[in-house]
Amino acid sequence: MKIALPLAALAAFSIAAPALALDSNAAASAEAKDEEAKEAKVCRIETITGSRLAKRKVCRTAEEWRKYEQDTSDNFEQARRRVNDAAGNQ
Repeated sequence: MKIALPLAALAAFSIAAPALALDSNAAASAEAKDEEAKEAKVCRIETITGSRLAKRKVCRTAEEWRKYEQDTSDNFEQARRRVNDAAGNQ
């Protein structure tokens, strides 16, 4: 009886260990996929100003595109405010 209990515990742990290892591997691979998605390049075709035919391919990460779009929006708003302020001051 003294041997049966430790053997039963050992058998239970040896059966559960691979399942636990799979769960940790799945979590690690999910984190790796999330990291790859953040670093994945997104390419867009941009028309060059002043030309109807010239285009260029620009590739950035999703975070870089988000920052680029935010900066562009901020610049537009600043220019709009300057024009409105100048028109109001005359």
